[in-house]
Amino acid sequence: MNGRLAGASTPSTLTLASVAFGLAVTLSVSVLPFVRFAYRSLSAHLVIATAAGVTALMVTYLAGWRLVRRKRWDDLLLVVGLGALAGSNLALTLFPEVAGVGLRFITWASLLGGLVGCAILAVAAFAPSRAVGFPARAGIVAFAAIVAVLVVVGIVVAVLSPGLPVVIDPSVSPEGPATPRVLGPPEVLAVQLAAAGLLGGAAAGFTRRAEHDREPLLVSLGPALALGAFARINYFLFPSLYGHWLYSGDVLRLASFAVLLIGGASQIAADQRALARVAALDERRRVARDLHDGLAHELAFISSRARALSAANGDPATAQLATAAERALDESRDAIAALSSGPERSLDDVLARAAEDVAQRAGARVSLRLSRDLHAAPATRDALRRIVREAVTNAVRHGAARNIEIRADQGNGALHVRVTDDGVGFDPAAASTGFGLTTMRERARAVGGYLFISSQAGHGTSVEVRLP
Repeated sequence: MNGRLAGASTPSTLTLASVAFGLAVTLSVSVLPFVRFAYRSLSAHLVIATAAGVTALMVTYLAGWRLVRRKRWDDLLLVVGLGALAGSNLALTLFPEVAGVGLRFITWASLLGGLVGCAILAVAAFAPSRAVGFPARAGIVAFAAIVAVLVVVGIVVAVLSPGLPVVIDPSVSPEGPATPRVLGPPEVLAVQLAAAGLLGGAAAGFTRRAEHDREPLLVSLGPALALGAFARINYFLFPSLYGHWLYSGDVLRLASFAVLLIGGASQIAADQRALARVAALDERRRVARDLHDGLAHELAFISSRARALSAANGDPATAQLATAAERALDESRDAIAALSSGPERSLDDVLARAAEDVAQRAGARVSLRLSRDLHAAPATRDALRRIVREAVTNAVRHGAARNIEIRADQGNGALHVRVTDDGVGFDPAAASTGFGLTTMRERARAVGGYLFISSQAGHGTSVEVRLP
């Protein structure tokens, strides 16, 4: 998914698709009497509750890492809300096995715990993104808040449990003379509608946030909560969650957590790619430091000593050695610059630094006329950087240029880069294989471009690269 849920789909599109699916299922069981969703299976409820609880726990864990990374109040509320939902779902699976815990307590604890979780998620969706005042303890505070919410709900339900009504006779089928069959105490129906409203609001809020922050986990919240809202509406139509029958609400609930699972898996993959990029960048910078502290220093020493010897004895071979050392030093500096910078640097910045690094050492002045919206593939960026560096090197070293102008613009998909200097110039025909011209032409040709040289003795030089 390339780090985003469903590829190029926008968060709004994904949420609207979930709303359309939930609406279609709801209308099918409400309006079309021949549609049959009911399936008797107690074990299926246990499977769905377990899957929902485990998925909610995984997503809570991922949201916890988001909290640790961003240290924001809205993320803290998100963790607490998801944790409350996870606990309420697992209650239907785990607590029936605990001795002395009645079905009425389990049902109402799950129901009210889920409502509290929905309310916290609704607040988190619209809460301001303010910094947490205790970043080092954010994860601990979030965990403590989840436990506190579940304990408070459990205590309240335990106190009120003797007077709470039974939600539904588990053996009652959702399909009867009148479909849908709106059954259950008014309190339960009110809780389901309230939860549906809260989840719908949370879905809208997180969808809006995901338009700006395209993290896969955040993108999945909108459609998942929208499906959850329709699941609650279907539980209002028939509370199959607390019976032996699998019905439309259970299908929508399972779809809701399936979307969360996909979002969580996509978030894990995106985090792994981000960690790989960070590790690669750290290694590049380590290699750059080693080159700078070792190879570049040695080449600088060789170059300076060779220049001094050449000036002292006038030996052409020594001068050639100094020139070769300087070229090797430029190449090492070029490699250091490429390794030290990440791919996020803009092309205009890359070209500007390539020109200024060489010109400043020679005392020449660089004038930049670079567009700010230049785009190029990594291979093209590298080729252009090396061509510009070579052109500027030739201008100051062989042309004795004092002023150099770099122009770059892009229009209709074509990219033009031009290096112009006020040096002594030369005859391009007579020097067709010198001054690194062959290398520059080959670099331009390798990325699908063309190199043009314009120069005349006494009138400076112009080197232009055109990429269609």
